[in-house]
Amino acid sequence: MAAMSKITLTLLCAAALISMAHAAPEDRGLRGYYVGGGLGFALGQATDDLARDTGSFYGMSYHLRVGEEVLPRFSLGLDFLSAGGAGGNDQFDAGGGGFLLQAGWRPLPSQEGLSLLLGTGVGGFSVTGKNGGEYDGLVGGAMYQIAALYDIQVSGAPGEPGWSLAPSISALFIPTSSGEASAMIFSLGVDLTWFGGRG
Repeated sequence: MAAMSKITLTLLCAAALISMAHAAPEDRGLRGYYVGGGLGFALGQATDDLARDTGSFYGMSYHLRVGEEVLPRFSLGLDFLSAGGAGGNDQFDAGGGGFLLQAGWRPLPSQEGLSLLLGTGVGGFSVTGKNGGEYDGLVGGAMYQIAALYDIQVSGAPGEPGWSLAPSISALFIPTSSGEASAMIFSLGVDLTWFGGRG
């Protein structure tokens, strides 16, 4: 495993342990722990092992998030995700996935539903030619994410258990390593999340 991947994994594990530390109810954020997931439309751009630009591909994205608002307005959690599809007039398939340590911040008291998310983790991505397509590539290692979502509470009151629906947008970057493939994947979707509340 490359040095960058080892560092990323070490940071991910350390921060995950910190995020699971139990805080007193009065010190935690209003939302408490959360479990959620979502799906969406994915649009990506990739290169293969020969650094050839494959052009765009499109398909679906899926993910599952778990974590806790460990401090008011600041959350830590894990995001398990995958995304992929077909491109080049159906001449190649592309897709990947992995897991991220994800930090979230709700920056605006006047817009409680808005969350900004940053993630870093490990995963993999592949490009496979078909129907005469010549693209081929595989990469494993670090991956990075930036995202935003807007929770619309559909049950419960602030600080109490409840469900939310959230439109979301994200960008996932999987960089090349020693001449291997790389990818940038954008997703636009909807999340459904259960918040446990502060209690």
